Amino acid sequence: LFALAADAKERAMAVRAGLGEVLDASVDSLQLDSYARHAEVDESGRPRPDKGAAAELEARISDASMVIVSGGNTFYLQAAVLRSGFGQIASRHVGELGLPYLGASAGGIVAGRTVRTAFWKGW
Repeated sequence: LFALAADAKERAMAVRAGLGEVLDASVDSLQLDSYARHAEVDESGRPRPDKGAAAELEARISDASMVIVSGGNTFYLQAAVLRSGFGQIASRHVGELGLPYLGASAGGIVAGRTVRTAFWKGW
């Protein structure tokens, strides 16, 4: 079981502790930022995840029985998802392999086709 957060380490730790207690499960958290910071930008301006960081992220998600993506700033989270390669990796594990995905707030928004729903906040 993984709890992922992009913009609030304290929130990730609280989510981890709360889930572990309520579900009586082992919860491992990771910060997408640590994978995203190694990305480069290609000539078209799109992020290109670092292959080594993406491979490590792939391995960690492969070991998960469920992925929980916590909330936060939707646009910050989306950037981390794209730069880390998490979007492609999670899409394969969730869509093709059936890994359960739970997104809270921004974590749910970034799982959709667009983050336009976050614009209701006036950001």
